[in-house]
Amino acid sequence: MTDQEEKLQREILAEAERKAKRLRDRASQEAKKLLDQAAADAAQARAAQLAAATAEGEARARAIAAGIRQEARRQWLLRRENHLRDALAAALAELEALAGDRRADLLETLAAEALAILGADPALEFAAPPPDAAQLTPERLATAARRANLDPALAAGWRVVADPALPPGLAVRTAAGRLAVDQSFRARLERLEPALRARLAAELGAANPPPNLDAATGSLKVSGGDEAPSNTNLH
Repeated sequence: MTDQEEKLQREILAEAERKAKRLRDRASQEAKKLLDQAAADAAQARAAQLAAATAEGEARARAIAAGIRQEARRQWLLRRENHLRDALAAALAELEALAGDRRADLLETLAAEALAILGADPALEFAAPPPDAAQLTPERLATAARRANLDPALAAGWRVVADPALPPGLAVRTAAGRLAVDQSFRARLERLEPALRARLAAELGAANPPPNLDAATGSLKVSGGDEAPSNTNLH
């Protein structure tokens, strides 16, 4: 082989080597790009999974918190209702235990309230269990009429009926039975229940208000009843 041929061969080999190196470098760069892209995709996927897991965890936490608040509110309302029932039961027991002048004064107050509702009817009937009927003397009924801004002389035409089937307290009926006012101790307390409920809600709510509940106005209705007359004191 001549020198010329050897030189040409060396040049061809060198050029081939350079091309091979360029190909290796390009392949290395492409591989690095692919690896970088794969790493980026994996990071993005992990971030998406983490975001989804975080969102799910937050949603579960909110649901658990809402359940806790709801249960706390339910327990608070139940506690308030139990307090109210206990208070009404204690008040009823206290009223039924009254005797002597205190019981007579209470019956007079209940009679005056009924008269204020029924007005100047000359033929009313006052029905009560025998012990309470005995307290409804003409003098007491005349005083009740005065307290209701009625003529006390009307009391002379009113009847008092002793009925053992009636609960403690009294009931006042018109002669024709068209109108009646139940002034038994229990019925009177039931009509006071809205005021007692509002007061109890305010007292309990001021010390320990429930979640998402206005302690001054929140109400869980248990039993009905008309609003009690204003400026009334049972005993």
